[in-house]
Amino acid sequence: MDARIVWSRAAGKRWKPICCIAGLGRTAAWERWVMGLCVIAMKLNGARIPKQPSRLRAMATIMRSE
Repeated sequence: MDARIVWSRAAGKRWKPICCIAGLGRTAAWERWVMGLCVIAMKLNGARIPKQPSRLRAMATIMRSE
């Protein structure tokens, strides 16, 4: 689902249709989008991607603050 959100935003879709398709609220969809971007960045940098979503969420929070 995160990949679909990332691709939809890359294609220029607005948040409201994305939220309807994903069945998520605006904030949850945005958080998944941020985590999806973090996964892409980590893969490009050759970093290990954590298996636990909580660790990935923490990494996304750190990336947001920088």
